[in-house]
Parts: sequence; structure tokens; C-alpha cells
Amino acid sequence: MSLKQKALGSAKWTALSAIIKGGVQVLQMAILARLLPPADFGLMAIVSAVLAFATIFADMGVGSAIIQRRDVDQVQLSSLYWVNIGASIALMIVLTAIGPLLADFYSDARLTAVLAVAACVFPINATYLQLRFRAEKELQFAKLAWIEMTAAMIGLLVAIVSAKLDLGIYALVTGTLTIAGVTSLLAWLLLADGWRPSWVLDMTAIQPFLRFGYFMIGNAVASTTNTMADIFLGGRLLGAQALGLYSLPRNFSLQVAMLVNPIITRIGFPVMAKVQDQPEQLKAFYLQTISISASLNYPIYTFMMVMAPELVTLLFGREWAASADVMRLLAGWGLIRSTGNPVGALLMAVGKANVQFYWNLWLTLFVPATVFVGSKYGVNGLAAALLLTQIGLFVPSWYFLVHPYCHATLREYTYQAMVPLLISLPASAAAFLAGQFFTTALPRLLVAGFCFAVVYVVLTLRARPVLAAQALTLVRRFVYK
Repeated sequence: MSLKQKALGSAKWTALSAIIKGGVQVLQMAILARLLPPADFGLMAIVSAVLAFATIFADMGVGSAIIQRRDVDQVQLSSLYWVNIGASIALMIVLTAIGPLLADFYSDARLTAVLAVAACVFPINATYLQLRFRAEKELQFAKLAWIEMTAAMIGLLVAIVSAKLDLGIYALVTGTLTIAGVTSLLAWLLLADGWRPSWVLDMTAIQPFLRFGYFMIGNAVASTTNTMADIFLGGRLLGAQALGLYSLPRNFSLQVAMLVNPIITRIGFPVMAKVQDQPEQLKAFYLQTISISASLNYPIYTFMMVMAPELVTLLFGREWAASADVMRLLAGWGLIRSTGNPVGALLMAVGKANVQFYWNLWLTLFVPATVFVGSKYGVNGLAAALLLTQIGLFVPSWYFLVHPYCHATLREYTYQAMVPLLISLPASAAAFLAGQFFTTALPRLLVAGFCFAVVYVVLTLRARPVLAAQALTLVRRFVYK
């Protein structure tokens, strides 16, 4: 089977997994938003931000190194496995210890116990990380998809039952722990293929991985600081109640990205790594990922901006109506952010994790400051700060991260993003006008969505007939192979 065929098959399963997991997450948000108060979501947003920060050190940055390097032997794999296990246990202990300090900082005593329970996810995740990395390297995304979808659905059921049993915020925590546990169990059943870690810890053998990982860790620390600055600062300056009204539409915006971006990054990285020594193919594949990402993300996000009030009411309930403007702003943030998402896969594929680290380190000089200023104007100011920052980074990110490593020009890079945007805008206008004939949320969304889809497809066929024909061929292969 050729690399192209493997990539296509991988894309099929990754897309299915992303759609199912995204749908499950949205369904969970919609159900739990009616069972839990906004303050619980605000507190969980803080816990999730802390966990995201700690996850960096659990992985030790070596997962990408395993995928990027062509040959990895048993001694190296086993040594890395035990390093990950040790780091995860240490993280669980550290997070439990600092829980009281964070509770004091955010003035919420519940944070101590919630963080201690949630931190148990790290040792569970560590038991299967090696299996996941090896599967991704070999493009075994079919098995990964079944594991992830199954775990997500079981986690949803556990979270809903926990909420019905009046466990409060722990309903969100139990769902997360269940997903980790089920994923680990299924990974060992379906992905191990007889592999077991040896009882060996050779630090010399894994030094190349750790050196690669150092930059990955540094990059992830800086990146997570920038990504989670709104949660860390918002939780402190706005309080759990306001942060809850902000975090739910933020999570929804990120879930939309998770429908598309994992396909780009999880498959794009190993595929680009295989052609890293072929500049023309690398450039062509990278530009194609931008085009696909924009063509799928932009229509969704522009529709969200136009129909935000109806989406908030239908998904979360009328008591969340104040979040509509936040959703509009964060939809714009997600739209622009989706264009830059594949750059991480490009840099890792060419072994330039250090470049991404320096970029994110530079961003820490002003992103938190921008978010801090925005938070002075409430949740809308917080969302606006993210949007304005993302707009300002569009050209610099191309200049420093894209052009030097795949030689795409600014015109080529911008073209991939602008065409889907120009098609999405009139489709959004048509959707808005069509929705005005109805007074309730569901009919407005259905009619607006239908009109949007029709206009978007028609304009795409006229503006990009070659791409549309290629997409149709790809869909046919995608479905029937």
C-alpha cells in the first residue's frame, strides 16, 4: 500500500473518531450545562488548565521524537516507557501537594480535592502512551479510532450518571478518568501486538529522544502558558461564575476545531516526516493541509458567529444567553487559529521543535499581558483579546514558522485561507437572512444551516471547480475504501 493510500485510510478513521468524539463532547456539554451550575464549569476550567500544563511533563516530549525518528529499538522504547510512568506518578503527587495553594489563590476550597482526584489521570494515561505513539507512527488509525470512540461514549455515560447522582463537579472529573481507564485497557488489548516493556532503564540510549523532548517540553510550556492564560487569569480576576459563562463557549469553539484539526496534525505529522527530505512534496502537502483545514473550519466558524444566540440557547439553555457574544468572538478566534494549527506538524516533521519553542517563548512576552488587559473588560474583553492577538500573529507566523521550512510564499499561504473565507461570508449572510423568518432557536438553526450549506457548496463549485472535483473524488475513496 502506498503512502498516499495509507494517509487516506488514516484520514478516514481519524475523521470518524474526531466527529464521534466531538459530538460526544458537545452532547456532554449540552446535558451537563442543564444539570450543573456555571461555577462548576468555571472551576473545572481551572483544573483542566492545570492538568494541561502538567501533561507536558508527563509525556516528557518524547512522543513526537518516537514518531519522527525512523528506527527505535526495544531498549529505547522500554526506557522511555518507565520514564513516562515515573514522571506521571511524580506529577500526581506534586499536583496533590499544591492543591491547597491553588485553592487559596483562586479562593475556592473545593479546588484542593478536585485537583487531587483529577491528577490520578496521569499514571493511567502513562500506561498506554507508548502504544499510541507506535500506532500513530505506523498510521494504525483505525484501531486508535475505535478505542477513542468507545472510551468517549463510556465516559459520557459515566459523567451523566454521576451528575444525576448529584456528584456536582466530580461528574466532570469521573468522565475524564473513565476515558483514560477505558483507553488504556483497550490500547493494551488492541495495539500492543505482544509488545511488553522490558525491565530496563538505559538513560544513555534515550538521550537523543530526551534532547528532542527538551525543546518539546519548553515549547509546550510556553504554548500552554499562552493558550491557557485566559483561564488562569480569568479564574483569578473574574471568579468561577463568570469564568463558567466564558469557558463553555470556549470549549465548544475548541471542540469544533477537534473535528478537523486532529486529522491534519495526527496524520500530517507522520506523512510530512516521511517526505521531510523532499522539499517540493513537503510544500505541496503542507499547503494542501492548510486548504483542507480552512475549507472545513471556516464555514463552521462563520456560521457560529452569525447564529451564536440560537446555538447557545439550544445547546446550553436560556440561562446561558449571556454567553452568545463570547461565542461570536471565540468563533473568530477559532477560525484564524485553525489556519496556523498545522504548522506544529510541519516543524516537528522537519525536526525543528526548537524553532516552535523559541516562537512560543517570544509569545509569552505579550499574550498573557494582552489577556490581562482584556480581562479588565469582563468575559467579552477576554474573548476579544484572544481574537485580536490571533489576527496580529497571522503574517509573523508565516514569516518565521512556515516560509523557512517549506518555502511557501505569503501569497500561496494566504490564498489557501482567503478563498474559503470569501465563500463563507455570503453563505453566512444568506443563513442570517433565512433565519429571520422564524422566532424559535431550532427552526432558525435548521433553515439557516440548510441555506448556508447550499450557498457554500454552489459558490465553492463556481470558485474552485478543480478543488471541488478533487474533493468529490476524495470523498468517494474515503467512503468506499
